[in-house]
Amino acid sequence: MTRCALVSLAMKVLLPCLALAGCSTTTTCPTAGDLETRLHVEAAEASTVASMCRDQHWSAEITACFRDATDEQGAERCLTTLPDTDRRTLKAAFREQHHADLASRFPELVARLRAELDKELTSVIFTRDHACDGLRAVISDGLAQLKHCETAGDELPLYALRQVVLHEVQTLEQASTTAAPASDACRRSEAVVRKQLAEYCP
Repeated sequence: MTRCALVSLAMKVLLPCLALAGCSTTTTCPTAGDLETRLHVEAAEASTVASMCRDQHWSAEITACFRDATDEQGAERCLTTLPDTDRRTLKAAFREQHHADLASRFPELVARLRAELDKELTSVIFTRDHACDGLRAVISDGLAQLKHCETAGDELPLYALRQVVLHEVQTLEQASTTAAPASDACRRSEAVVRKQLAEYCP
């Protein structure tokens, strides 16, 4: 085939494409701001999705899915269309962002829990019997310990500790109306709380 023939063939292929502007495989990725507003997701997550879309050159099908999604559940469905590698990378990034967010809020969560438990621990049995001072110290030390243990940034230890302490406070209040010495009840509760803390910060 002569050079002129090749040029002629190329023009026959390219001219319709240029006229219709439909031969490009470029896809338009959603912006982080659009995803955050439309899907009601965290800014960091929206930014990660938008960046990966651009960097990994997601297909038109995937980008259209994210552009058409109207809520977080819709975006979750879009994740199933991703290549396995991209999906794992994206979910790992989400986990890191979630952990970082919790870690940044952890001191505030601890302070709120400490205030709540301090209020509960001012019940009659604690003001009457100094044998319960040990329990109060264990709880206070435990809250400080949770800040530095490997689970810092995870709300589960705080929630679990809260449930255990509130249950023990209720038990102690009931014990104060029985013949059982308050000091015995406090020591038992102290052991329960210590065991709970050991599960999260050994």
